Amino acid sequence: MNYKNIVYGSILILLSIIVILISLEFPSYVVRGQELPGPSFFPQVISIFLILIGIYEIILGILQTFKLKKLNEEDLKKEEGVRKTVVTKKGLFNITVVIAGIILFVPFINLVGFKLGLFIFSTILMTTFSVRLLRAVIYSAIVTVIIILIFDYLFKIPFPEGILFSF
Repeated sequence: MNYKNIVYGSILILLSIIVILISLEFPSYVVRGQELPGPSFFPQVISIFLILIGIYEIILGILQTFKLKKLNEEDLKKEEGVRKTVVTKKGLFNITVVIAGIILFVPFINLVGFKLGLFIFSTILMTTFSVRLLRAVIYSAIVTVIIILIFDYLFKIPFPEGILFSF
């Protein structure tokens, strides 16, 4: 049986719940007595989307499990043969880089600052997923600028500055 989607969806939901619980401790943003979306807004919105994706993955996993039960043995062998070719060394490497990146992102931004850390992290992830280096640098710069414009200028949320660089 294949529980990959169910486990993936469950982990996604669990991580999202942890992020929501942590973000509830963020300070509120009050201007002239009116509470506005503060630093907790973005992580909570993203977590809600990830919970919905997690629910989708669980439902997809359950439906695939029922589908596999209905298949006869010959079709089941074909289905398993197709699944065995899906997991590759490149796929495992990509997953490892993403997990390591998530774990190392916070200590890294404490060292170099959020803006530079986001740019470097994004570039590394894109090159890992086979985006050419020049395009990865350009796309990372665009993503970084958009995030800075949204949070720094629109929501007035300061980004953490690094120990080595402070801009």
